[in-house]
Amino acid sequence: MRPGARRPPARIVPGRTQIDPQHRCPPDPAGSPRPVGAVGMTNVLQALADRYRASRAGRTGSGARDLVLPLPKLLREARCLHGPEKEEAILELRRMADLGMLQLKSHPRDGSLLLEVRLPLARAEEFIGAIGQEPPGARRAAFAEALRLRAIVPVPDRFRTAWRTFCERAADSVTRGEAVRGLDPDDPARSLELLDLAGKLLAWEGESYQRFASAILCGDSKRLGTLQPRLELLLDAASEGAIRSLADLGISESGGGCWVHGPAILRTRRGSLDLRAAELPVHLSKSDLLHGTLETRAERWLLVENETMLLELAKLDSRVLLLSSGFRGGAANAAVIHLIRSAPSEAGIWHFGDSDPKGFDILRDLRQRTGRAIRSLHMRYRPADSAAPLSTEDRRTIARLLDSDAITPPEKSELARMLEANRRGRFEQESLGPPRARWPFFPEADANGAL
Repeated sequence: MRPGARRPPARIVPGRTQIDPQHRCPPDPAGSPRPVGAVGMTNVLQALADRYRASRAGRTGSGARDLVLPLPKLLREARCLHGPEKEEAILELRRMADLGMLQLKSHPRDGSLLLEVRLPLARAEEFIGAIGQEPPGARRAAFAEALRLRAIVPVPDRFRTAWRTFCERAADSVTRGEAVRGLDPDDPARSLELLDLAGKLLAWEGESYQRFASAILCGDSKRLGTLQPRLELLLDAASEGAIRSLADLGISESGGGCWVHGPAILRTRRGSLDLRAAELPVHLSKSDLLHGTLETRAERWLLVENETMLLELAKLDSRVLLLSSGFRGGAANAAVIHLIRSAPSEAGIWHFGDSDPKGFDILRDLRQRTGRAIRSLHMRYRPADSAAPLSTEDRRTIARLLDSDAITPPEKSELARMLEANRRGRFEQESLGPPRARWPFFPEADANGAL
């Protein structure tokens, strides 16, 4: 304002006490300052609170600097740059300053003109509480305490040490504002729901369809399916890798177990089953495979990622032992892992999967979990201009696979070609067309089962 100029009259707002917004608010009739929120919290206080939560101090409690914002920027973020909203926002800021929670910087030549808002770190948690919200520090502390209580929840003996260690370390990480695999610090309620459910799942016995288990554990037949991706990530972390999927616990959309076709006899305590009599694949339960014995003289064992391709290969009666677990969630279930581990040492084992990043990651998972020398079959990069481009997750997976000792140099070359083209190519098994009757089923591979 120019020296000597007259201040324009304040805008008349019906139903409001006429107060110059650049001056401090008046006391209430009793003479004491009005309590915070007496007029209702404005967007400007919410914007300031959001800024603090997103800051290092808000996320970890270890910040070193006060939160300082130019007033125009804060008002813009709060969407109250003009009119009554701006007036009310400035009144709220002055009210919080009167309570000592904010510091306001004015223009050196016009003390009524605000320029800057400062939230001192020493008062930030109190400020968040004063506007009726849970302070981040208190929220982290409550979340950490809830995690420590979960550490003593009873789980089966084989998971007890891993479970307790995970919960205690997670509590320490949450206190420091650090990320925890499988948990979301911004949503403690959902994270605790997942952790409670993970504890119940670790104690689950027997094989069940996913919807049945979901109805028993969640009271909702579809809830497990909704939570499955995050839940499996949490199960992997809380069991130190012993459980990587619901299928490892005998819970799957198809009831768990494994499809098998070829020259083999299953012997269990209930009797014997000659699979040679079956024209198409037979679904064996996890219990059958874990507690029974699969006898076979097949020289070749072939794991097939997609059940549709398994069915086509089974029609050929090739004398190859064909196996598929469905690989739900990008990993084989415990039943097929057990079966591959128990294969005769002289048996040749191959994996025929999709040739996208996920398909190669399944191959890596099989090799690492079984400890067997599993060769890949028909897993080449097949260029296609119409193919979908690689996603960010695809590129991350490829980078991880290129650094993995479980992927062979020829396979890494295929992945490098894919990465250079930035497209998945014709990656699906079905894109190879109808299989031939003899090994290796498609002309793309040689008789030794190379790529």
